[in-house]
Amino acid sequence: MNVYSLQSNDLKNLGQRRAVEFFRKILWAEGSRVGIGRNLIDVPDCINVGDGGLDSVIENVTPLSVEVIPSGLSGFQVKSSDLRPEDCKKELHKGKNRQAPLKPEIRRLLDNNGTYILVLFADITSQMKRRSNPGRTNQNGLC
Repeated sequence: MNVYSLQSNDLKNLGQRRAVEFFRKILWAEGSRVGIGRNLIDVPDCINVGDGGLDSVIENVTPLSVEVIPSGLSGFQVKSSDLRPEDCKKELHKGKNRQAPLKPEIRRLLDNNGTYILVLFADITSQMKRRSNPGRTNQNGLC
C-alpha cells in the first residue's frame, strides 16, 4: 500500500503560494538527498513582489546527482497556472514581450553561466507540444 499518493490535479490546483511552498519542500528534500544544505537553497516566501524572473536561486553547489538541482548556479521560476508552450519564452522577458530585454535576475543568472528552470504545475499534453513546435521535437515540451 502506498502511504502517499499524488494525482495530476493535486498539483494543478495548488495555487501560486502553495505551489511555491511545495516546490521549496521538494528542493529541500532533494538537497538533503544530494548533499546540499537548506541554507544554500533560497526560496523566499515573498512571491508577489518583483523577483526579476526567479522564485528560487541555488548558488555554487555540487550535488551528488543532478536530476533536479544542477551543478553550479541555478534559478527556478514557478508557475502554478497552465502556461501554453509558446508562452514559455515570454516568461524570460520584461512585460512578457519577447522583443524586450530579459528580466534582470534571469540576465544575471545566464551571464554567470547559470541554469534557468521554468517549473510548471500543470500538464502540457503531447498535442500542445506539437502545436507549439511543429516539425520540431522537444523532449520536455518547454520553449
